[in-house]
Amino acid sequence: MNAMGFYNTECLPTYRERDYAKTRELLFRFFNDYDPDAMQKIRARLAMGTSLIACMYKRGSPDIYIPEFIENLERYFSELEEVDITTLAPEPFLDYFGLTINFSLIKDAPEDIQASVSESFNRFVLATAPKMKKEEYLAIWVREIDKERRNFGSPDHIERTIKLAKALLLEIDGNEDMKAYRIAVNRILADVVYFYHSEGTKESDRAREAITYLESVLVDSPKDLHAESFKKDINKFSETSLQIHRFHHDSNTRLGSMHVLIEKIINKCPGDAPYYSDILGLNRQLSALRAITMLAKDKQPATDDWQKIDPAEIIFPLIHERKWPKHCVIRDGEPSEWTVWPEYTALVFENLLKNTVEAYHRRLMDIPGIPCEIRIFYNDGKIEYRDFAGGINLAGDIFEPYRSSKGVVSDTGLGLTQAKKAMELQNYRIILANRQPENGALFIIDFNKKKQRIK
Repeated sequence: MNAMGFYNTECLPTYRERDYAKTRELLFRFFNDYDPDAMQKIRARLAMGTSLIACMYKRGSPDIYIPEFIENLERYFSELEEVDITTLAPEPFLDYFGLTINFSLIKDAPEDIQASVSESFNRFVLATAPKMKKEEYLAIWVREIDKERRNFGSPDHIERTIKLAKALLLEIDGNEDMKAYRIAVNRILADVVYFYHSEGTKESDRAREAITYLESVLVDSPKDLHAESFKKDINKFSETSLQIHRFHHDSNTRLGSMHVLIEKIINKCPGDAPYYSDILGLNRQLSALRAITMLAKDKQPATDDWQKIDPAEIIFPLIHERKWPKHCVIRDGEPSEWTVWPEYTALVFENLLKNTVEAYHRRLMDIPGIPCEIRIFYNDGKIEYRDFAGGINLAGDIFEPYRSSKGVVSDTGLGLTQAKKAMELQNYRIILANRQPENGALFIIDFNKKKQRIK
């Protein structure tokens, strides 16, 4: 069998079946045991390059294939010198250049990608002139940039995308004939730095960098609708975000000041004054507002926020405010103090009590003398919350936002979500009991620490 016969009957079918490891071995035989001509070698070098790249991805140990790929590439360029370039189709050149980009993404550290890919680009342009133009290789380069951007399985694909994109921009810097490629890459960079940011990156820095790339697009294409609208959206969002940050800062400052003032009033007010309970209620509402503000930012309690307190002392004021009997709270075991953040813990029971009241009203039921039963198991570090308002008729996770059995859509379904988040941020949990009573709902509030604190 001659070289071409072996390639067509042995190598090519295996290659098309994507059995790249076997293809690699057959191609070694093709080069070593047969005497292919220059055209046959060039054709086989592309198949070898593809097989080696596939083996690098699949085997997870690319180092053993790196010398083979480099040698195969060098031989490819040498064999190109032996043929008439103008007689060859352009697709294999472009495919092999795409392979070299993939090779650089596998082999090189992100900081080395720029030099590596630029070198390959210039070698291909020089070796295949005048058959091929720069623009054809640039189109492949842009394609590989976009493909790497979507390579979500790789943890550092964004960093590599940025390096690959900046290498292309540097290669065509100042070339007015390459506007289309510059526009495409600047669009990708704006998208990547704004939406796929690394942890710890400031939002203002991301916005500023993205706008820089969008403005570069607008220099090359002043009426680019994508760049104009994207830039407008970023500016609008940044302004809104700044206002939110200012609101959080100002509201926290004022809440702190109001809390100090109310504490002073409480200390000066006689306990038997007719408005004393109203002042205590106002103070608790301010504490709840602070907790909600912290909850909105997913903020865990600071060291000074934690307190050792009997949970009954958090629950009794909430029961008293509704003028419900203290018998709603049942203590099981010797009372003890638990380590909690009182504001978050109060928010949990505030939402449960609120849901109970709404459930009675929704079902047109009179609120009974004992509207709920809150049983504190001191020895187990758990609390059971039970009401008698008809139960929960909702499939799925009732702690998900906007899941409600109320039959309305507006601002319902957030109470239990808040309760769950308030517990999680303390590294505790709230669950719906597996067995539910026939005429009500039963929740378990577990104050035993999880093994790992939620970040």
